[in-house]
Amino acid sequence: MDKFIERVKETVKETLKNNKDQSVAHQRNHIWRVYKRSIKIAEQIKNENIDLEVLKLASLLHDIDEPYYDKKIILKKVLKKRKTF
Repeated sequence: MDKFIERVKETVKETLKNNKDQSVAHQRNHIWRVYKRSIKIAEQIKNENIDLEVLKLASLLHDIDEPYYDKKIILKKVLKKRKTF
């Protein structure tokens, strides 16, 4: 499984390198921070029910297709939704 996770890491690295529309908040550094922190938290919890392989893959892939969004567009959408309540 370690070889598979390493292949996923390389794929994520290449995908983000080639994706110019990737949100700054969801770029490679963010994904690596989430990856490292999730493992650290899992190790601190010391629960046998935590599947580290699944955790590693989820943390690597959690924002892989998150495109760049202009904050003004998001704000408009949020405000529009608030008006409907």
